[in-house]
Amino acid sequence: MYLNIPSELPFISRFSFIIKTKIINLLKGNTDYWVVQNKNVKLKLSEKFKINQNKIWDLPFYPSMKGEGEFERNDFGFIYVSHPFLHKNHLKLIDAFCLFYDKMKKGELTLTIDDSYTELNDYINTKIALGYPIKNIGFIKRDELYTYYQSNRYLIFPSLTESFGLGIIEALENGCDIIGSDLPYMHDVCTPSVVFDPNSIQSIADALNKSIVFQNIKRSESKVKDEIETLIYRLNK
Repeated sequence: MYLNIPSELPFISRFSFIIKTKIINLLKGNTDYWVVQNKNVKLKLSEKFKINQNKIWDLPFYPSMKGEGEFERNDFGFIYVSHPFLHKNHLKLIDAFCLFYDKMKKGELTLTIDDSYTELNDYINTKIALGYPIKNIGFIKRDELYTYYQSNRYLIFPSLTESFGLGIIEALENGCDIIGSDLPYMHDVCTPSVVFDPNSIQSIADALNKSIVFQNIKRSESKVKDEIETLIYRLNK
């Protein structure tokens, strides 16, 4: 859920956002409470729609994704599990990884871009043809994703905006450290190992470089837990 229109969204998405905002404004008096998944969204929801914060429950809830198996974790492996919407920032990530690889000659980037995104796939294939170790595994079923998380040391997360950031939680559950955007949604969900400016290719490349040079960087830690039982309890009161 966006509470401000991201400038990079295409026209149709921006128009849809405006319509949804008007509908929420029209119907917001019909609810007693609102449920959001982090404090940042709670604050923005309160500000945008003039809702008393006491009526907004900050209760993260999400399905766990913990898998079992023996997978060799690539200490120089970076994975980004995400659909390639514009605000997910794939192009800057790819360019930053290539810049980083030119310098370090280490690392592998795993992406999950399905075949329908032809332009981005063509761009990825161009980089692969130039010798960059980028692996696009396409769309992966959720019950198989843990195997890919557990095969990489780092989740690299350059998204420009998130309502929650479920991929961050999934990666943490499966032992990844987080290299991510220095934005409020990231700090609401976890304490990342390394942060960067997601609008800067150089900053992303520097963060990748730091993860390689300083292999003993701090481990990432989650700041949230699944509150679904608390939510169910409150709804049944």
